[in-house]
Amino acid sequence: MQLEKHLEELYEELGIASFLDDLRESGDTNMWGASPYLVREYAIVNPKLADVFLQKWMEEFKPKD
Repeated sequence: MQLEKHLEELYEELGIASFLDDLRESGDTNMWGASPYLVREYAIVNPKLADVFLQKWMEEFKPKD
């Protein structure tokens, strides 16, 4: 639970959602391939963390029950 809270804070602090929104709007990549863009943009984000952040961002687009 502590890790999830820390990841949420890091996601917000780094502005991951805004970065991914901008990347999506740019059309530079299919968003399924956006993880490497996160790794290049944020030095502290490794590929596994990028995948976690990308998955979190994509969940925002799922229909709510």
